[in-house]
Amino acid sequence: VSQSRYDTTKGTLRVHDGSTVGGLEVSKARYDVVGVATTLRTNVKYFADTTTSAFTVTLPTIKTIGDFISIIDAEAYWDINNLTVVTQNSEQFKDYTGLIDSPLVCDVAGAAIELIWEGSYWRLIA
Repeated sequence: VSQSRYDTTKGTLRVHDGSTVGGLEVSKARYDVVGVATTLRTNVKYFADTTTSAFTVTLPTIKTIGDFISIIDAEAYWDINNLTVVTQNSEQFKDYTGLIDSPLVCDVAGAAIELIWEGSYWRLIA
C-alpha cells in the first residue's frame, strides 16, 4: 500500500511506493503564471508574462537531482521586456556549449526553456 505526504519544505506532494527512497514527487499538470520578481519552485511549469515590464526570477535553493523548472514566454514579449533568471549560491547553467554564469537573460520572443538540476549546475534546454 502506497502512502503520500505533503513536503512542507518544497510545497509538493510525495507518493511513497515502498521502494523509492524519499518517494516520488508529484508535478503539476498546469502552468502557473508569473509576472513579477519571485523565487520559483521546482517541478513547476511557468508562463512568464513580461508584457508590463522586465523582471527577475530566482531559482530555488532546495532541490534534488532531476528537479526541473519550465518557463515559457507567455505573450512573446521577452525580446521587448527581458526575463532574467538568477541562481543562488553561485550556481551555473550548462547548455550544449558549456557552463554559463548566472544571470541568464531570456530575450527571444515566444521562447521556452527548461532547467534541470543535475547536482552541480542547472542544465539549460532551450
